[in-house]
Amino acid sequence: MPSLRKALFIFSIIILFNAGSLQAVSDYLLIVEVQILSQNSNDNDFIKIYNPLDSDLDISNYKLRKRNSNGSESSIRVFPGGSNISAKGYFVWANSYDNYDVSIGANVSSTATLTRNYSIALFTPDGTILDALAWGE
Repeated sequence: MPSLRKALFIFSIIILFNAGSLQAVSDYLLIVEVQILSQNSNDNDFIKIYNPLDSDLDISNYKLRKRNSNGSESSIRVFPGGSNISAKGYFVWANSYDNYDVSIGANVSSTATLTRNYSIALFTPDGTILDALAWGE
């Protein structure tokens, strides 16, 4: 497990340092950080989305979905009405177990969890994939 946490940490740092360079070429939302395990719990999952645009975006009814290595797909969260992501800002989904979402100040939450060998994708309300990420086998 420590090597998986280390790999995710390094991945997160690389993405965060590169976020500035992505702004020039990106005109869509980006998944920039994912946590699937923490030192305290297997349920302390979160996904951080970045808006590289110079304007705020209404992301009501956008969808986060996950797929496991067997191909089974399910919803992580559909963003409720009034969900907004500020220009050059972040929007965070987190697992709600033991109020983890509240402790990190997540914008939205659900009981969904993430584990090894998953992929996630961010969809517009009409089903267009804006960004996706996979890890594991």
